[in-house]
Amino acid sequence: MGQATVHIVSTHTNVREHLRSAVIQAGAEVHTYAELPALLEQPISAGIALIEDGRRPGTIIKRIRAAGRAPVPIVLAAKEPRTECVIAALTGGALDYFEIPVMPRDFEERLTAAIAKAERQRARHSEIEDARERLKRLSQREREVLALLCEGLANKLIARRLGISPRTVEIHRGHAMEKLEAEHAAIAIRVWLAAQAL
Repeated sequence: MGQATVHIVSTHTNVREHLRSAVIQAGAEVHTYAELPALLEQPISAGIALIEDGRRPGTIIKRIRAAGRAPVPIVLAAKEPRTECVIAALTGGALDYFEIPVMPRDFEERLTAAIAKAERQRARHSEIEDARERLKRLSQREREVLALLCEGLANKLIARRLGISPRTVEIHRGHAMEKLEAEHAAIAIRVWLAAQAL
């Protein structure tokens, strides 16, 4: 698992210790918190949050999203979790949902998978944020040209749609490519599409 970090949140000391022991056994670094606000005060740039859910997954996920930072990947856990809680957690964006007490072998495999998924999510989030920042460099007309290019229109059709000459389209397209640091149209299109992601 390498140097992965797991941030454990539980109001119950025995649950924190149980999960802490399981995470250490799985080979990850651990930080523990008695309350969710204590976790949200930390800049979490790697790893995941493993939170005892207390049968309120929707509230936990909303509070984390409302913190206003990059998404914190979440895994929830509970004793005897209800099916509706598991469904709400997973459809709400949680990476997994564990039943406490956890079984070491199954826990390690699922934790490793959750951490890998979290890193992929972070990479995707970073790509989207980078694309949005790069698009801010473009003028309104350059954005319009790029948007139509992404619809598959050729320069002549873009020119007709915008009421400008094909040569002017080429100029705007060239400036957009330069500002986006895109060597090929495919790169510019990828930046545009990434910036549109939700």
